[in-house]
Amino acid sequence: MKIVIVVSDPTSGLLQYPVDLALCFQSLGHEVTVLSWTTKGQNPDLYDRIKASPLRYVVEPSLQYSFSAKALMSGLRAKPDSTIEPADLLLTFGPLTAWQIRRYGKRKAASLAMIAAMGHDRSSWWKPLLGAALLNRYTTHVGALCHLEIGRLTDLGVQAKKIVLVHNWVDQDRLVYQTSRLSSAAEVYAKLALPSNRKLIACLASFQPRKRQDLLIHAFARLAHQWSGFDLVLAGGGAERASCEQLVQHLGLTERVHFVGQLANDDAMSLLSIADIVVHCSNAETFGYSMVEPLYLQKPTIVTKVGIAWEMEHADVAEVVPPDDLAALETALNKVMQGGDQIDQRLARSRQFVIDNFEVNKIAQQILSLKVPS
Repeated sequence: MKIVIVVSDPTSGLLQYPVDLALCFQSLGHEVTVLSWTTKGQNPDLYDRIKASPLRYVVEPSLQYSFSAKALMSGLRAKPDSTIEPADLLLTFGPLTAWQIRRYGKRKAASLAMIAAMGHDRSSWWKPLLGAALLNRYTTHVGALCHLEIGRLTDLGVQAKKIVLVHNWVDQDRLVYQTSRLSSAAEVYAKLALPSNRKLIACLASFQPRKRQDLLIHAFARLAHQWSGFDLVLAGGGAERASCEQLVQHLGLTERVHFVGQLANDDAMSLLSIADIVVHCSNAETFGYSMVEPLYLQKPTIVTKVGIAWEMEHADVAEVVPPDDLAALETALNKVMQGGDQIDQRLARSRQFVIDNFEVNKIAQQILSLKVPS
């Protein structure tokens, strides 16, 4: 099978997902071409993986623009690279790229667009509508990253018959490596300036309104006196950090709440490795890597019902609460701090849940099995 896969910037660490899918397709014997708009970026190791592999790498200039009038114009003028034979499968990430590379496929090629964040920023009413129109016209399949996204994409106007559930993959080898490389937990406490004599509740997320660290701070404040052996650790950077720091000061929790800043990936995994509880309290996600990773590390986990939380709740591997609900979050936090048989049983099956659902080879095989509707 001839496959064309879009990697908008192959050197961005955030886009390791399509690169690894491309490498997986290639290892299964398929002819894979990677399209990108650049050879420059922030993660040269990832780019080196592409260049060292049998993957064909082609620059497609029309991919360089985000969802804008300029992007639409570039897509109108775009012509496929004449040296690339028409593909049997086009794999893109987002509605615009599905339209921009539409001419790279055979007349009856399968076209899967994975949707990461269409309409989540709520900054424009027309972009999701245009995105849905592009998906309906130029794809045979639209990939929802989790169960909850199926309904949201339908509400945005994507044809229900096109939507298929295709999870993001989780790099389990990386998680094993990054946690096993630690020589001692003491090093992590020292590097992040955290008290080693306390149990830690960790939240790793950028400080933006939808991540709701403020809600977690309020929930922790209500329980801080009762659970004097626990501290809260907030990792991340962003515009809302200052207001969260002010809230902590106002609540008199400066000795109990620790801001450790935006962490490199290895340091983030180090924090997860020493955390006693992990909380994710966003009110909007399309998947939620930070919701899944602590499950593989068998950490007691609390999440709001966004992104992959529907699957987590049905597998009973985490405490799941409604988003933006302070009382529910407080109750969940108190329950998990208490521990007990239910928490232990969840930990016993959480890693297998990740292995069964988010392994790259399984996801690649699922994509390869997609059939073009007659």
